[in-house]
Formats: sequence, C-alpha cells, structure tokens
Amino acid sequence: MVIALTNIWAIATIILIWTRCSPVEKSWNPYLPGTCWDIMNLNYIGYAGTAMSAAFDFVLSLLPWKIIWGIQMNMREKFGVGIAMSLGLL
Repeated sequence: MVIALTNIWAIATIILIWTRCSPVEKSWNPYLPGTCWDIMNLNYIGYAGTAMSAAFDFVLSLLPWKIIWGIQMNMREKFGVGIAMSLGLL
C-alpha cells in the first residue's frame, strides 16, 4: 500500500508539472502567450512528496520488527536481525 501511494503521488506530480502551463508549449517557451501556475505551488507539492516519502521510509524500516517478532528464534538474534534490517532509518 505504501509503495502504491508513493507511485501514485509521483505520477500525479509528473502530470502536474507537464500540465502547469496552458498551452503546454509555454513550459519550455516563456515568450508564448498563455498562463502558468505559480512555481511555488510546484514547490509545495514537492515538499509534501518529500515529507510523505520520509514518513513511508520510517514505516518501512520498522516493518521487519513486526515480521521478525513472530519468528521462533533466540531473542538476541531477533534484535540483531531487526537492527540490521532497520538501518534504513539512518
């Protein structure tokens, strides 16, 4: 679910970047008549995507603990494997 949401956000951001100007050609030729969104709107979309990605990275780095905790193995080994798999937090 987390990976699907990240991909949906990325695709939506790409579409918004491509369609921010009307006509689309104004994106690469500023001398054409037409209108474009304020560039700050794209910055806010980028900030939201970055925050969402950081939150999802945190969630996905803690996922191995849930999986490992139910496995029958020595507690010391569980902690070692859990820490090794959660190094994505760094």
